Amino acid sequence: MARTPLQRTVRALAAGALSTIRPASDKAIGLISGISIAYAAPRGAHPLTAKRAPDLSLQEGRLHRLLRDGTFVLVTPDDAATPASPAPLLHTHWRDDRTTTLLVRPDGYIARASDHADPAALQAALTP
Repeated sequence: MARTPLQRTVRALAAGALSTIRPASDKAIGLISGISIAYAAPRGAHPLTAKRAPDLSLQEGRLHRLLRDGTFVLVTPDDAATPASPAPLLHTHWRDDRTTTLLVRPDGYIARASDHADPAALQAALTP
C-alpha cells in the first residue's frame, strides 16, 4: 500500500527493524496470520481459555486433523474417563504426561481449560 518512494523506504526500514526484535516479530506474524487472535476470556478463566489451540500431537493424531470432523475435541490426561455429553464430542488424550484438560471448539479455539481434574466442572461445561 506504500505508493511513494518515501513510504516504501519507511516500510522497508520498519520491517527490517521488526524482524530483528524476536517478540515484536512473533507478535506481527501472529497478527498477520490470525494465529494470535483471541476472544475475551471470562474473569478468572485459565490463561489458555479463548486462545487459538496450536496443532498438538495427541495419542489419536494431530489436533487440527481431529477438528476436521466439525466436533468439539476434549483433550485429557490418560487416566480421565470420557464424560457424557449431549453434543458430539471427540475424546482424545495427551501423548505425554500433561495434566491440563482442554475443550477445543470446532473452530480451533479453546472453550475451556483446566490444570486440575474436576469431573463436575467439566460435566457442567459440556451441558448446555
